[in-house]
Amino acid sequence: MGRVLVTMGVVLIVIGMLWELGLNRVPFFRLPGDFHWKVGEVHIYVPLMTSFILSVLLSLFFLVLRLMK
Repeated sequence: MGRVLVTMGVVLIVIGMLWELGLNRVPFFRLPGDFHWKVGEVHIYVPLMTSFILSVLLSLFFLVLRLMK
């Protein structure tokens, strides 16, 4: 359990460093497949493609963690 927490902490630190170096300019939440509707004052945003990509990346990450055991 400790190993997983340390690994996740290191990953979060690396993501934070990349974010500060300019990763925030990449349009993660504006991918084709992400839907945005505006009707009057109501905004509806459905990030389908972003959710799919994050799901695949997290699945691969946990697969690698499981294989490291």
